Amino acid sequence: RGCATRVLKLATNMAGAEDTVPLFHAPPGRASPRLDAAKAGLRRAPAVLIAALIGVLDNAPYGYLLFPPQLAHLAPTIGVAMVLTSAAVSQLAFAFSSRFDCALGCTIVENVPFFRAMADGVIAREPGERAAPTVLALFALSTAATAAACAACARYRLGRFAAYIPRHVLLG
Repeated sequence: RGCATRVLKLATNMAGAEDTVPLFHAPPGRASPRLDAAKAGLRRAPAVLIAALIGVLDNAPYGYLLFPPQLAHLAPTIGVAMVLTSAAVSQLAFAFSSRFDCALGCTIVENVPFFRAMADGVIAREPGERAAPTVLALFALSTAATAAACAACARYRLGRFAAYIPRHVLLG
């Protein structure tokens, strides 16, 4: 009742700012929810900045490693942008859907040899200018297939099957 009254008062009394009542009024002796949210955001700012720095410094070099020498011209532009975009998307997915408090999304260095081998296979079959778009499409399809497989494992709660994979394979 009190919140609805304040909303109606705000909507009907837009002329004078001194007469308006805040939507979320804190009881006496307690801070407002907006102030609490601002303080919590400021407390997390250093952690967010460090995570962003780690994301850039850790992931940017992988963009140079993904492409073989025949496609080296793609590495500084498309390769780095592709890896950083992938890291940003995974970080957003972790931030909004993970149960972990401090999940950090990044490119896994163990995937680089697989991407490189796929690119080498395409270049062996299609040398020349047609190799670059084919390699990029192959990277996108393999990433989407891996994401779909991981999402299916999560959806059907198949994480327990990871216990059957040798530990040294899981840890790299």
